[in-house]
Amino acid sequence: MLTETFSGRKPEGYERVEELRPFVYNFARKLTRDPVLAEDIAQEVLTSAWLSYNGVRTENLKSWLGSIVLNKVRG
Repeated sequence: MLTETFSGRKPEGYERVEELRPFVYNFARKLTRDPVLAEDIAQEVLTSAWLSYNGVRTENLKSWLGSIVLNKVRG
């Protein structure tokens, strides 16, 4: 699990980002029409978000995550 990568502690913003996991997955699935690929993309997006969370204006978190999904799908 990803939280194990962070030595047992959750990264800053984990809960806020995690709340949007269904949005991230569903958006990726809608764009790819492939549930397996969508899950991979969602995991990459969430990992990127957790690692970059400190530099993000959190009032735009959902749109920021959507942008990351779109960029991952585009390749």
